[in-house]
Amino acid sequence: MPYRDLRRLAGRFTTAAVQLEAQFSGSRVASVRGFAVISLYAEWEEFSRRLLYSSAYAQPHAGYGAARRVTRAPGIRTHADVEMSLRKYKRTRPQYRLIVHLGSPTQMAGACQHLQLNNSTLITAAITSQNSPADPLRLIRNYLSHQNSDTAQQVDLGRRRPKVDIDECLAWLGETMPGGRPRFGVWASDLADVARACAG
Repeated sequence: MPYRDLRRLAGRFTTAAVQLEAQFSGSRVASVRGFAVISLYAEWEEFSRRLLYSSAYAQPHAGYGAARRVTRAPGIRTHADVEMSLRKYKRTRPQYRLIVHLGSPTQMAGACQHLQLNNSTLITAAITSQNSPADPLRLIRNYLSHQNSDTAQQVDLGRRRPKVDIDECLAWLGETMPGGRPRFGVWASDLADVARACAG
């Protein structure tokens, strides 16, 4: 379902991020904390997907203060048109499942540029900003989901060990950052800031 107001979409993600931050910080149980990490990335990927599709064809309102409408992308009028265009972007045949990992800033930026979104420059600048922890969050989410230590090694945990276990990974996310908040909480806030920036 497309969003007609990108500010509401960003607000939905921000609310989810705050709830997951509280869930992570309020528990010492590894499974609960791990679920919060996985859920935050799932919410981020869903936000990115709805942002892309809504911007492409729903003509949503964008911008805080003086709201404006985002015009449709060239040649796009429906959800199906977006799917077809993304298939060409990914060179995916109709009989195969379309997989575009829009939670990844690189893939999201590529998809925005391919679709020629009216707000492509704004979205790309926001999601590729240095404050976006989307890529490390994606790697840690993959590690927690599949427990592949090679994935965890791609994240700089500040340690040089041959293997990283789940408890160590979650402890790193729970470390206090400047300002007194856990790293996971800072990431959730940073992603919320990125989401609001994407909404214009």
